[in-house]
Amino acid sequence: MRRNPLRHVFHLDVWGDAAFCTINIAGERLADQELHNSVFSGSWVTDAKRHFSKTGGAAFLVGRDHLDGSLMRQDYLKSVIDWISNTQIEDYMSKHHQSADAKPLRNYFQSVIAWVQRTCPDYRKEMKGLDWGGFHPDHAHKALDPADLGKMVDELMQDYEIQKKSGNYEYLLTGKEKHQNLRTIYEQQKGICPVCKQYFPIGEM
Repeated sequence: MRRNPLRHVFHLDVWGDAAFCTINIAGERLADQELHNSVFSGSWVTDAKRHFSKTGGAAFLVGRDHLDGSLMRQDYLKSVIDWISNTQIEDYMSKHHQSADAKPLRNYFQSVIAWVQRTCPDYRKEMKGLDWGGFHPDHAHKALDPADLGKMVDELMQDYEIQKKSGNYEYLLTGKEKHQNLRTIYEQQKGICPVCKQYFPIGEM
């Protein structure tokens, strides 16, 4: 089996990022996070990958029901850095890549997952892959009743008008997603009620 030479270019400095990307297009294309790991290689990345890039790692064992993507392609690690850095991945890694370990990143991840499990203890498949780390800063401090939240989720899951069921969680936390789904259906129906066949403005639908 021919070895992919791209998998062995791991020690470029930050200034070499553009050169690395140019080399990369010649063979199997690496994911963005794989490139970041190579550019910012060191003890921090090694420790982060130990927890977020292995099947037996903490991220997989604790967060596999809530995170989406491939461990090997660094999708879990990308998601968590995304969360803690507010999508500023390169800036965060540049600031921390010389640290001895990634303990703050691990602690943040565990706090997000613990909040999700407290807030939504009844797991549904629709919870996988949601932007929980994006919801956490604005909503973790709120006094949400898991029982009441669970009842509202049950009601929304049974609402035939809501096409994107995973959006129910975002709607209950932010109030945004359900309105977007209803507007889409309203436009598809051209404002005509399927029951009485009359036209209604969207505010009265």
